[in-house]
Amino acid sequence: MVQHTHRPRRTSIARSPLARAGVGGALALLLAACQQLETTPQEPALLQLPPAELPFAVSDLELDLGLDIAQRTLTGTASYTLTAVEDGLSEVELQLVGMNPLWEGGASGGEPERAELRVEDGRTLLLIQPPLAAGEELDVRVSYSGRPISGVSFEGQAQLDMGAPTRVVLDAEPGTSSGWLPLPVDTDRVEGARIALELPEGWTALGPGVRSIEATAVTEASADRVLVFEHPTALMTDRLDLHAGSFAREELISGNVTFEFLTQDNDARWLNPCLAESIGILDYFTYLFGVDYPQQRYTQLCLPSNDVEVVPGGALLPDSLLGDEAARRDDDGHGLIARAIARQWLGGSVTPERGHAWLDRGLSAYAALLYTETTRDADDFGLRLRDAQRRSLQLNVPLVGLGAELADPQLLEGAAIARVHLLRKSIGDDAFRDGLADYVASNRGRQVSTSDFQAAMELASNSDLSELFNDWFRRAGAPELELEWVWDSRSNEVVLGVRQTQNKASGALPVYRAPVQIQLRAGSRTSEHRIALTEREQTFRFPLEERPTWVRFDRDAALPARINFDRRGDEWLAIASRDLEPLGRAEAVTGLGALARKTRDPRAKERYIAQLSDSAVHDESEKVRIQAASELGSVGGLAARAHLERLSGSDESPNVRIAALESLGNFGPSPELAEIAEQRFADTYSWRARAAAAGLFAKAAPTRAQSWIANRLVIESPQQRLRAALLRELAVLPGNQIDTLLLSWASDRQAAEQVRIAAIESLSRRSTSSPQLGQQLANLLAAPEHRVRLSVIQTLAARSDTASLRALEAYAPRTASRDEARALEAVLRRP
Repeated sequence: MVQHTHRPRRTSIARSPLARAGVGGALALLLAACQQLETTPQEPALLQLPPAELPFAVSDLELDLGLDIAQRTLTGTASYTLTAVEDGLSEVELQLVGMNPLWEGGASGGEPERAELRVEDGRTLLLIQPPLAAGEELDVRVSYSGRPISGVSFEGQAQLDMGAPTRVVLDAEPGTSSGWLPLPVDTDRVEGARIALELPEGWTALGPGVRSIEATAVTEASADRVLVFEHPTALMTDRLDLHAGSFAREELISGNVTFEFLTQDNDARWLNPCLAESIGILDYFTYLFGVDYPQQRYTQLCLPSNDVEVVPGGALLPDSLLGDEAARRDDDGHGLIARAIARQWLGGSVTPERGHAWLDRGLSAYAALLYTETTRDADDFGLRLRDAQRRSLQLNVPLVGLGAELADPQLLEGAAIARVHLLRKSIGDDAFRDGLADYVASNRGRQVSTSDFQAAMELASNSDLSELFNDWFRRAGAPELELEWVWDSRSNEVVLGVRQTQNKASGALPVYRAPVQIQLRAGSRTSEHRIALTEREQTFRFPLEERPTWVRFDRDAALPARINFDRRGDEWLAIASRDLEPLGRAEAVTGLGALARKTRDPRAKERYIAQLSDSAVHDESEKVRIQAASELGSVGGLAARAHLERLSGSDESPNVRIAALESLGNFGPSPELAEIAEQRFADTYSWRARAAAAGLFAKAAPTRAQSWIANRLVIESPQQRLRAALLRELAVLPGNQIDTLLLSWASDRQAAEQVRIAAIESLSRRSTSSPQLGQQLANLLAAPEHRVRLSVIQTLAARSDTASLRALEAYAPRTASRDEARALEAVLRRP
């Protein structure tokens, strides 16, 4: 048997004071506790809840599951070892709810059977007599069957299959396994597990562990298969994320790794470009981390999803990665794939403790940026980094602690990227890469905290990084900087003033310390200077033989900060036209757009628009052209419009075309623009560009837009993405007929999931007071798809009619999803 060691246990939400507060108070308690996190130099404390140490440990889980797809039921047998960690263990509550359990277990060591199951008041109790002594083990074996009330979703629907589901999701949301996994209440971790799933013919699965066995079921009459997932280390049972279905499948072997790609409702040929990219990404991370890929198989499943979910040996990715040539122009998805594969090391081989989730999601996102920088587009790296830094400024809790885990995942990811990049620039590229490899290699198979990552970086850089980690990782807030520079002609020096203005009362530090790179350009010569922020107000002097053409602060984008740096137009013009780095040019076109909007000098405005037009048409960086096109749309003028019309149909980047089409919408209504919109829609260069053309038509010809867009809903596209985009464009148009049209698409079970969600979200932008519409929306809360239900909740929450509120109140006791509970909490707490 496995040796068991007692460890402190967290209080589960199901049995903690959070649960007793109900849906209306649980999130409030969580947020209040997060506001009390320690911000001292030590690791911050997690939620200040009463400790709950379980009197037992669970190990050696063997789970055998069978699915009846037509009846939407599940059968299962769960076997595991229950070990008492203190004397007198006589009663254990199992988390199985709504099923029909049957006790089949016995005692260890040949003793007489000493346990039984009893269901009382909806609770499933395991009664043990005589009680177990400390260290004594009991072999538990429970069989059960029925239709789970939570944790199992039968989704998808084949058009000619009488409504039978085409995929099943087990436990995709945290805390929902109580509907089908009979483990003791509060158990969130099992040491060692084996999950066997019997599947219908033609089905396969992605599950929580290494798929080590694939066999035919023992009965000759059955064509079903059994897939077995082995999880040799700790299985975290609060989210198992097991997906099964009838998927299109491609497989190939590269080196010692078998790559398997799965998707549903998509052409299998679309998997091949995605598959080739994944092989190269895995090779890159093997080199970066200095450790071989931890599994022998990598399975990638593409389904409707907004995010990346990872299990050992595989990942669930959005199906927007797949499609025809027009779809691949929209987004080749290498960033999402790189994040998923990096997490095989950073979230699978190395497992972060609670409160340190940034080591998984955030660090993987930065590793994906490193892949982009190293192998694809180094110029694009800085621009993507700036986007992450802007997101990071919205996170108002420390990166370390449960506060960040409860925040928007995109904010957590942005804050992690920004701070890891600051660390890299502080210790240097070589030390950072050595530290990253040491962190992965020395912590394989372990749970880790931020202190483990810090220790690896300190070892690699041979420096004390406690100040940097305490200020930037374990504290909330960010610096706000006021900058100005002047040219001292008497001493031939550039004088740069830096003032930190952040409000200390908001929780930010009075002074943030960080290295910053300064670039000076004078004539044809460029010089670099490294300074250190150490005080609230500082002045830096740099020798220079002549007045600088420009001064760039934080040239390598190391500092996540709000920066106010007013510049004259000549400086912005010089950076936009002559800076070799796209990051500088992108910032310059933004500055020029702001100057063009506020200047009263027509000659100056003409110069600014001329540079914006030149940048939009000729700059080699896609991101700079996008930004310039967006700025042109806000400054107006015939010259700007002419350049935008040209860009909307000629640029090689669909993203630039989209930016131009969106900017042209500022010049409508216009029959000429409506004609251009029709021409651009007829172009099949990009699906997203066609949707943007429809948006332009709605602004250019608002009286004709409803019928024009509705007539084009019949056009087929990969994952029906064009249809979903057109429904969103309809949302801004007037007319009761649009409500009816949107509701019909929202209710259509044959429509793609993202189409239904687009229709539901569009309804949230319509009338918010119609009780009939509110009731019709409430009927969709019975949808089996989690993302559909969540979008319905969010739409009802945005409405003001009584029917919508009552529907949410009635649904609240039935939700088993943390995301749904949060959305309900937001509306039910309103006065």
